Amino acid sequence: MTSVSKPARAVLPVFFGQQDACLTTQYGFELMVELNPQLGTGLTVVASSPPMVHSVVVFDRRFSPANRDKVVTSLLALHESPRGQQVLSLFGLDRLVEGTPADLATALELLARVDRLRSTRGRP
Repeated sequence: MTSVSKPARAVLPVFFGQQDACLTTQYGFELMVELNPQLGTGLTVVASSPPMVHSVVVFDRRFSPANRDKVVTSLLALHESPRGQQVLSLFGLDRLVEGTPADLATALELLARVDRLRSTRGRP
């Protein structure tokens, strides 16, 4: 197994038959296909992980509820202004949405699996 820093260095060797498979992000693969549509027709995704929460914003419980509501409202409206769209594009996002605890289920299950694997292998 070889680790590379860019999706192109993982995907292109598979496309040209130099490697059997690669692991990359969906975003990286989709960007590569957008730049070179032949990749999308010449390669097949054989497995993908479940959707994961991209990021989480949390507030300290001592944060003023009135201010918290203002901040949340502003964050949820970022996509409505050119400046807000610029900020979102820096993080590769279209918009922010308010989630629920259930939205973290796949991430929490992944962490639990990692913990179980580490404990069976005797790693901290």
